[in-house]
Amino acid sequence: MKGLPASALVLIALVTVAGFAQEADDEPIETGLVEQAERRLTQIDVTVRGPLEAVEELSAEAFRLTIGRNEIENFDLDRVCVDSPGPVVGPSASADGEAAPTLRTLLYFDQIHLTSEGRRRSIELARELIPKLLKTRSSEVMIVSAGRRLEVVAEWSGEPDRLVVALDELANDPEQVSTWSDEETHRVDRMMAAVDRVTEISDMEMWNSHFEGRGSGPKPPAEYSPFDGYAGRQRQLAGMRRKAEDERNTIRSLESIKQIARVEARQLSRQERGRTGVGLTLFSLALGHFDNLGPPRAVVYFADTMRANPGDHYIALLEATDKVGKTVGGPGTVTPMVLSRMNYIPEFQDAIDFASEKGVRLYTVQGRGLAPVVGARTSAGSARSPDFLAARTRFADAENALVGIARETGGKSFLGAADASSIASQILDDLTCLFVFSFDTTELASNRRLPIWIEVYRPGIELKYRPRLIALDEEARQEARLAGAFLTGNRSQRDARIVTIPTGYEKGAFTVLVQFAIPGADIGASDWNMGITAVVGRSRTIESSGRIVVDQPGLPLVFEAEMRFEPGDYEITAVAQNNDHGALISNRLKGHLPDPKNADPFVASVVMLQRVNGVFLRGETHKSEGSLACTSEHWLNPEQPTGILSLVCGQKRAGVFSAVRGLEGATRVEFEPVELDFVPERCTLLIDGVDAGVLTSGKFSFTVDLLNENRSVGGRLTDFLVVSRSELTRMRGEVAPP
Repeated sequence: MKGLPASALVLIALVTVAGFAQEADDEPIETGLVEQAERRLTQIDVTVRGPLEAVEELSAEAFRLTIGRNEIENFDLDRVCVDSPGPVVGPSASADGEAAPTLRTLLYFDQIHLTSEGRRRSIELARELIPKLLKTRSSEVMIVSAGRRLEVVAEWSGEPDRLVVALDELANDPEQVSTWSDEETHRVDRMMAAVDRVTEISDMEMWNSHFEGRGSGPKPPAEYSPFDGYAGRQRQLAGMRRKAEDERNTIRSLESIKQIARVEARQLSRQERGRTGVGLTLFSLALGHFDNLGPPRAVVYFADTMRANPGDHYIALLEATDKVGKTVGGPGTVTPMVLSRMNYIPEFQDAIDFASEKGVRLYTVQGRGLAPVVGARTSAGSARSPDFLAARTRFADAENALVGIARETGGKSFLGAADASSIASQILDDLTCLFVFSFDTTELASNRRLPIWIEVYRPGIELKYRPRLIALDEEARQEARLAGAFLTGNRSQRDARIVTIPTGYEKGAFTVLVQFAIPGADIGASDWNMGITAVVGRSRTIESSGRIVVDQPGLPLVFEAEMRFEPGDYEITAVAQNNDHGALISNRLKGHLPDPKNADPFVASVVMLQRVNGVFLRGETHKSEGSLACTSEHWLNPEQPTGILSLVCGQKRAGVFSAVRGLEGATRVEFEPVELDFVPERCTLLIDGVDAGVLTSGKFSFTVDLLNENRSVGGRLTDFLVVSRSELTRMRGEVAPP
């Protein structure tokens, strides 16, 4: 097929007419998502207990508030009681229009850190807990679960029956089941097997040494005697050398076994740290459901094996082997691997910070209740006596984490055989009536944990509140949202599409159009903030963002940004946040662009384009249709014309080349060869077009072959799939891409 079809010209114009305007310099593109405010309002909710008359007479003059070293003199004080209309902090209103606070409790199931028994018991506790929490006139409950993905099981609701039905669905959802906590015993078995091996080697050596001293086995060489003669002296020296060599071999063997045990401990520790970090990041993300909601706010957090120092119990098992082998007979070797305990992960403190920043109190529940101590097995497979100390260390670390995260947010932990009545009573007692301090913290340092001290000048009054305050800036909150967005399961990766379209090379950098697309809402209109962050190399960061509002369902939303990438590695993060309900859709893309100055001719990229109806935003320009970029990971529609963009690059000394392109599959298409000369341009953008109806359903391969005097010196093969809409609807479980 020679030339370019007329239908494809219109398609490609949507990409090329925009101009890919080049910046005169390499300055990052500014974003507009940073909120500016003259004041930063912070609130602290305080539970006040004491004689009823004394509590009701309390005013701002009765309190002294100190944050860090700063005494806060100007603050507002509101009494917020759930069952009676009154001052409200946040957009909460009663059904009759009169302002009234609402007690909101989020039931959070950390499936990664729940054993099977803990999961079963936690769901049973939640069934009993829901009607007790909804006894007050204005209360709502939300249910969130974090298994293979973070899922809102039930939105905020005051209807117990509806919430219990959602719990039943959660109980039968295989996607919300994790076996990680149940497999912990097997991981401890692996660690203990490595420890047993160290002990066995040492015991064997001590056994041999014991019998040497008693006369059984080879005798140690005696002191030299002049009556032994020369031959006797040589025998003694040979025996001493053999013993020394045996001791060295034993030491080397023991150190090797110790090293294996250290490697095992490090691997198991890293695995647990990674899983725990993911679980706590998802939990921090779930706290976003309290945004723009006033106090009182609570979370009931169900978990069994969440630890602030995950993996430390594996390293603790090695401590018993540190002195093993010291009596073997020589100095041990210095190990290159040093393992230490007390490894607290930052995600644990991050979860506390976000809960504190949002004014949320955590009520942590040990789901499995009274857990028995389980004995491990020896390396030979026989049952070992239960190691109460090692098992207790594991359980104590998990219990300490539950206690600590609750205490640091002003809540309470429930360990062992806690029941729903005691949990609900504690929450209602703490949060039914609160005193809320509101004050400006603009002058206080951001992202720093500052101690809170509240004094009351009245006898018989007891106060309960979170012990620390942290005022997170917008950048810290955005980083947390981005981190959590990548952990919300396969939905984001399936729905979000990032494609880079390199279009040229100038002044040491590639011009690249980055396209981020998500599917439109199935029902009704939608309002989204969409942003792209590109990290080029190790330091340079480029950002672009915009807002897309669409009044029709089903239209794909496409955000485009023109950027400049220096040669080398790059990583792109793209996130879309719904402004109506806060949902996040995101994805990440890594790539590499070679340097044309030092490389032989190469094909930098191959991208397919198809015209679609949707909402396209580039800069300040909105369009109702445009070209959606596709790679080998996406399906093409044979009913639409297809444009193919290939960027070919090379150094100036490369000479003249011919670029031969072809398309092979059920249909064969050949394109007119193009001669390339990389002087003065280092890169050339080739544009090929295929009319609608030429391609048929099936697999196709697009090849670019670079020839120099009929000799191939480079090229690229790109496979892609073509699927018709009719076939797509018949494919079980598949959803059409945007």
